[in-house]
Amino acid sequence: MTEYQQRYTERTKQPAPKNASMLEPLFTKIQSGQPLATLMMETARCQLPAHTLIDDKTASARALRAYYQNIIKFEFNDTVNFRQLNLITGTITTANIIQTNLPQPVTLNSQQTQSDFNHLIESDLATVYIIENANVFLELMLALPDISFICGNGNNSNQALIQLLQILENRLISLHYLGDLDTDGIQIAETLFQKLNKTDISTFLSIQTMANVNRWVINGKFHSKKRTRQNRFQLAAFQHQADRIHTSGIYVEQEELFDDYCRLIREHTTTTS
Repeated sequence: MTEYQQRYTERTKQPAPKNASMLEPLFTKIQSGQPLATLMMETARCQLPAHTLIDDKTASARALRAYYQNIIKFEFNDTVNFRQLNLITGTITTANIIQTNLPQPVTLNSQQTQSDFNHLIESDLATVYIIENANVFLELMLALPDISFICGNGNNSNQALIQLLQILENRLISLHYLGDLDTDGIQIAETLFQKLNKTDISTFLSIQTMANVNRWVINGKFHSKKRTRQNRFQLAAFQHQADRIHTSGIYVEQEELFDDYCRLIREHTTTTS
């Protein structure tokens, strides 16, 4: 029995799972401060199926996962620096923001946005439109090739997205948001706005205004109690939009608004330039 297994048994009054010894190389690596790959890669290096410590539902995997989590919590204080997969999955897609001779769009990862790349941002950039829906982002990028866009893709936990937006804010670049008009869509908008530091709400919702929301809802054709369910928001601007959607029972997806977006963005860039 290893020291980790012995201390586990003392803490839990349960024997360590029979395959607990297979994790010893990983614990040794953590203890010695060696650089770690992702958790799944390190699991595979322990001669275990890669998903064992993530979401494997077999009884043996659940037992080993409980053992692993106990060791990480009590032996390493829950502070283990595995390499994060979001280096490639936590990316942000942009159009006409980064200086490059490559065709648009340009995709950045969290490592890039943590570095100093201010000199790579277009020097005359003044206005950026954040488009929550990836499908609409793609079509707008092609329809309006001289406009700067960021694809939010519904992911407000994406650190690369937040870092890039805050960098743009620091350069006094105005950020304008467009998203789905349903309860979840409004929640995504508010959560993202609350992570910004210098953008005011009127700028953020300069196109998705209450007047436009009213017009879009009046012309909407899809009903859903689930997608228009009542919810409480922290900021009045988002609450008003959510209440309008809830009372109407109508939700509006961004795909429906593409033609209007093209017109409104073109008008907006003309008046703000």
